[in-house]
Amino acid sequence: MDKYRKDKKGQTQIIDLMIAFSIFFVALIAIFGYFNFYSARLQENIFGEDLHEKAFMFTEIILSDGKPENWNYSNVQIIGLTKYDRHIEARKFDTLRNSVTYTNARNLSGLSGFEFLINLTKFDGSPIGSYGSAEDLSGKEVISLRRVVFYENDTARLEVKVGNFVEALANCC
Repeated sequence: MDKYRKDKKGQTQIIDLMIAFSIFFVALIAIFGYFNFYSARLQENIFGEDLHEKAFMFTEIILSDGKPENWNYSNVQIIGLTKYDRHIEARKFDTLRNSVTYTNARNLSGLSGFEFLINLTKFDGSPIGSYGSAEDLSGKEVISLRRVVFYENDTARLEVKVGNFVEALANCC
């Protein structure tokens, strides 16, 4: 009779151990799943913050005088479109659109690896001009900033879109 009790006690301990390991592994899987979920969300937030930073930086660059102040396509170092605070100079905007390559503009603006599009319109909605990526921006990670500016003594709307389209496509699929 005494031997029978020892065997049952041993079986009970093994069953308790198996239940404890099962609970431990379920908890471990839950913790790893939770960590993976928040790690992915953190990565998305970092990407979004980087995109916001690039968009604001690029907008400030193009709303500056540029370097040199009276740059042309052959000597441009920084692409600034204004002659003074928020007054877009038509000559600089036309030079950018007609003479500066898109790749060169991206590199000079610190947007290597990012795409951009600049739209300049009058307040009545009629277009003045645009420059940048002609790629369809819908459904992609894009930050769009709008600024009120002056263009040829009239108010206008400057819209700047910045996105990392290649990485956004890689992250989505």
